Amino acid sequence: MSFLNDYLFLNLSDYYGDGFDFPITLILLALSLGLILACIAVTLSKKSMFLLTKQLIRHGALSKEEAKTLTELGLKNNRGVRRLLKAGGQMKSFVAAVRPEDPNGQVSLGEISPETAKFYILPDQSDRARRIYGEGAPSALSLAITLILIAGVFLALMFTMPSILASLAG
Repeated sequence: MSFLNDYLFLNLSDYYGDGFDFPITLILLALSLGLILACIAVTLSKKSMFLLTKQLIRHGALSKEEAKTLTELGLKNNRGVRRLLKAGGQMKSFVAAVRPEDPNGQVSLGEISPETAKFYILPDQSDRARRIYGEGAPSALSLAITLILIAGVFLALMFTMPSILASLAG
């Protein structure tokens, strides 16, 4: 139990007298958890971008005339892809949508329901899409290594923080 008190509940007031009395390791833990959640979110988003781009290229959706629905692409039930298309974001630079009732008009990704729209890669951006998303989806191994590194940095900071604070205070 003293181990937890020595490392997990490290207070700045122990080193600087009166003032800030909050466990610094809780701040580090919150930052680490935030970083872990951000890494997971980015990986899932990139995986959805890769999947959509791969399917659009595989099905030849490289012009308005060749645009495909999510059902035709086999992505109707993929929540990550639907969420990505609703938000638009990075995909707006090389993926466009058309309404089924007006196949000649281009619509911004955020302005149309992914369930009813047809999607295609902009003709002048097909090489860029292949280059960016052609190398493969983010792997679970790279995510696991990143998460282990974040946890390692947190643990290293947690164990070295007392000596760092002691040297700064005195």
